[in-house]
Amino acid sequence: MSKNDGVAGPGGPIARLDGAPLTALGITSVVIFFIALVVISLIFGQ
Repeated sequence: MSKNDGVAGPGGPIARLDGAPLTALGITSVVIFFIALVVISLIFGQ
């Protein structure tokens, strides 16, 4: 999926970064998951 997105993507940042979007996407996913986990913890913690 990620490879297809990179090839058929907008061609802006993706074309310039080459292999970086995969790493950036992974980091972003982890960060979003961690933030969601913290928010859920806070909600159920109260």
